[in-house]
Amino acid sequence: MADTAGLEVPAWIVQGRDRPHSRTYLGEGKLDDLRQLIEIHNAEVVIADDELTPAQQRNLEQELNVKVLDRTGLVLDIFASRAQTKEAQLQIELAQLEYLMPRLTRMWTHLSRLGGGIGTRGPGETQLEVDKRQIQTRMAHLRHGLKKVRAHRSTLRKKRQEKPFITAAIVGDTNAGKSSLLNRLTNAGVLAQDKLFATLDPTTRHIKLPNNEEVMISDTVGFIQKLPHQLVDAFRATLEEVVVSDFLIHLVDASHPRVVEMLQTSTALLNELGAAPTSTLYVFNKCDKLKDPSILNALLSTYYPSIAISVTNDGSMDKLFNAMSEMLKPFRKKKTYHIPYSRMDIVSLLHKHGKVLSIEYETDIHIRVEINNIIGDKIMGQLYDNSH
Repeated sequence: MADTAGLEVPAWIVQGRDRPHSRTYLGEGKLDDLRQLIEIHNAEVVIADDELTPAQQRNLEQELNVKVLDRTGLVLDIFASRAQTKEAQLQIELAQLEYLMPRLTRMWTHLSRLGGGIGTRGPGETQLEVDKRQIQTRMAHLRHGLKKVRAHRSTLRKKRQEKPFITAAIVGDTNAGKSSLLNRLTNAGVLAQDKLFATLDPTTRHIKLPNNEEVMISDTVGFIQKLPHQLVDAFRATLEEVVVSDFLIHLVDASHPRVVEMLQTSTALLNELGAAPTSTLYVFNKCDKLKDPSILNALLSTYYPSIAISVTNDGSMDKLFNAMSEMLKPFRKKKTYHIPYSRMDIVSLLHKHGKVLSIEYETDIHIRVEINNIIGDKIMGQLYDNSH
């Protein structure tokens, strides 16, 4: 993450403790070691791979005499530089302000507090209250803006969901290759870099499978371990595409040294966000980088349905298309629908997206179709759409 933020990390230090030091996060001995490293490398910033309390962050800066950044602050900074859409920008700014509020006090320690008696207040304290009030006003404005943006996006999503397409979302850890996969599948032109959170905003594209099933497939933001609580809402907003998807493509970097741990993180986050799917295809990417084939075999036997691919390999895309087709087979059913004569548009859609087995013209149209149940339900949902 430091590399993604444009920071060079010349050294790091680890301390094993039952719990962080309440005042300075690290113990006194490790603080001395850290001071020496700062001096040796002429470091300007210290990053903690945990969320620090405002007091810990303030005390560490006083002890070390350098800027101290915790994991949450670093992630928020990266997100702020990556956000493209209006919603993402509003959500990240809101998260930054929520993070900033309890840390305002330390920013005014350089101001004197004049007068110590009851009822007197120094300029630092007065300015602190002014800043907090301004931030609270801005946060209220951001929440109102987010509400309007989400209502608009919800309307657009509803219209898209009414279209007779199966929807899928690509999920997984950041840097697993999700944007690269979407580009290979659809020529989407999505930014794909070997960096964390290269893209924050969901991109949706259309693909056609070998069995002629049509799928709307979305790329989503990558997951990380120890997700800062300020970003849970931001993730939830981004992953609404996952919640409404008919199935998930869970992309996994099979070459990662902690691949099982990363899988567990992704699954736990999906559950936390209320986005646990009914159907998931596990896709183990970068299998060409694996030196021990037994690792891949264990993954494929543990997670089902699953396949192994390399996004850079042309044959892998055919393999993925076929796996998606196989996964959708159980949804294909023979069903009879009763359609009023006034809704020939629905009859036309059933012809287009299914295989019509028989059709009878009675008091209404009885049409028997072999069709993907997901698409059939979406088509029939239009029968009760008030807009017709």
